[in-house]
Amino acid sequence: MAPLQVLISRSENEGMSAHERAWLLEMWTQHQMLVFTVPVSVLCRCLWRIRNAMRTDYAEEAFAKRLDTFQRAYLTIGRGRRDRRIA
Repeated sequence: MAPLQVLISRSENEGMSAHERAWLLEMWTQHQMLVFTVPVSVLCRCLWRIRNAMRTDYAEEAFAKRLDTFQRAYLTIGRGRRDRRIA
């Protein structure tokens, strides 16, 4: 299993720029290291919701969803884009 590095950023944007995506892919392909970025807004929202008795699993679900997005969208190699043709 590859090492997981968590990086907390002060960015308000939850998405990744093209430059950040390229850097993540480079770290993965060259060093087999997954750098998992978490914006402070996501972290604050998770901490705020974890205090609610009804949503104690919110943080776990949010981080699992974000990690899945990282693995599927940002670290796929040779996936390419599919042409969408209207038949």
